Amino acid sequence: MIPQTLGALFAFLGLVAPGLVFELTRERKRLHAPCSTFREASRVALASFSLILGAATIQAAAWKVFPGLSINLSEWLRNGGAYTQEHITRITGNLIFTTATACTLALIVAQAVSAIKRETASLSNGNPWQEALRSDRPRDSNAWAHVQLQDGTAFFGYVESWTLNEKSEERDILLYGTSMKRVKSTAASTDDADDIGLRWEKVVISASQISYIRVQYRDALGELVPSKRRKVELNVMEQVHEDLAATATGPTTDKLES
Repeated sequence: MIPQTLGALFAFLGLVAPGLVFELTRERKRLHAPCSTFREASRVALASFSLILGAATIQAAAWKVFPGLSINLSEWLRNGGAYTQEHITRITGNLIFTTATACTLALIVAQAVSAIKRETASLSNGNPWQEALRSDRPRDSNAWAHVQLQDGTAFFGYVESWTLNEKSEERDILLYGTSMKRVKSTAASTDDADDIGLRWEKVVISASQISYIRVQYRDALGELVPSKRRKVELNVMEQVHEDLAATATGPTTDKLES
């Protein structure tokens, strides 16, 4: 009884997984109107059916190349449990292959649809706080934040933690570090910053008082560390500058050679 129940559970998860992968991947690139639970489940089921059908087609082609891995579907339907017990390893392997292939197709199709519709920017159900202070932070580095308050006061320090309440105005951010600074609202420039890190351990700031937050990443020595996205941008800019320099010096070089 228990093996049959577990088998049914894994079979259900295998049938649903491709549709979920497709929908979750598409949600990163587009927004869709709220819909009922029935409609959402129907969309996942339809996507899963289409993707599994495509995976089954690929599997049938693989059976022709490797006939020793194929399953006798007619005998399986006719004998049921007896055939399953005799060929459990082959059946399990084929089901895993079908599910994995369907999930791979889901990723490929979702990316292809996004490319066709020119959906380049990613959408997230999270928030910019999590992306800037956690997701984009390079390994072995800390997030350093400039927190500007609405009254003009600013704080500079390492980010130790922050609360992630659903309402942004109810969040708090915690700064620390011996190099932590504060710029008073009456200061003429950031050169008038007050070093408070040696006198105060930490500063807790309520998001309701924050105007904006600027973030950079620093390693253990305090040196700036670019995120992966910034590294790509810097490489692109460097290549563009090299191309512009080559274009600018090209005609002059040709003239001198002539």
